[in-house]
Amino acid sequence: MAIKLAQKLYCLKQIVAGMGSVVVAYSGGTDSTLLLKIVSQVLKKKDFVVVVVDSAFLTREEVKSALKLAKGWNIRVKLLKCDVLSDPVIRSNPRLRCYFCKKKIMRNLVNIRKSNGFGYVIDGSNADDFKQLRPGKRALRELGVRSPLAEARLNKSEIRVLARRLKLTNWAKPASSCLATRFPYGVLLKRRDLLRVAWAERLLKGRGFKQVRVRVYGKLARIEVEKEKIKKLAGIFDKKLAKKFKKIGYQHVCLDLEGYCSGSMDI
Repeated sequence: MAIKLAQKLYCLKQIVAGMGSVVVAYSGGTDSTLLLKIVSQVLKKKDFVVVVVDSAFLTREEVKSALKLAKGWNIRVKLLKCDVLSDPVIRSNPRLRCYFCKKKIMRNLVNIRKSNGFGYVIDGSNADDFKQLRPGKRALRELGVRSPLAEARLNKSEIRVLARRLKLTNWAKPASSCLATRFPYGVLLKRRDLLRVAWAERLLKGRGFKQVRVRVYGKLARIEVEKEKIKKLAGIFDKKLAKKFKKIGYQHVCLDLEGYCSGSMDI
């Protein structure tokens, strides 16, 4: 392991150890899994609890996967159901949606922290996340939520290297984002539309596309896949597949020739 990366890992362990006790916001992704691994190495089981959030902005597969991974470590795990669509501001999907949503969710974790006497709420945000447009960062700061990976200056590629060396099963898992990011700002978010997107992306993932986004503009679905997979998708997207999209409500389906782009709705 490179000296610089070893130093960052040591720094991460020191940061976590210094917290004493924590509530871990766990998504099941590579970042939060690495964080949880370090927490389980550094702290005693009685000094941390893992919280998996379930909301309309997450697919059933993501929630089930996160629960399975966390429970597989024989640690305390809580499932927090958060009705984000009950909030009219979040539902209206403003540009600061991520801020309002993150604050609503994390406020619940802060309450868990207080009621159990833990020191901090921590999440898996990394150093790269703090370089991008992430309104949710403000919510974390306001609520005192800490991000140990970012504090240790670990970026996404370094996290994958560490996760692989620590033999974490999801070290290569593609980055994911909440389903609300599939819609333009200002479009009212409805449960049925979110479920429709989840179904469409699950269909494409079942065809071998790991990094998939179905962006929605009314009745039009714009599909993003990795650039190297564009030809493959164009080759298999026949009338039969198009019919499946239309059956769930999309009148038009198109393939984005620029490929997958994280945060493309922010451009």
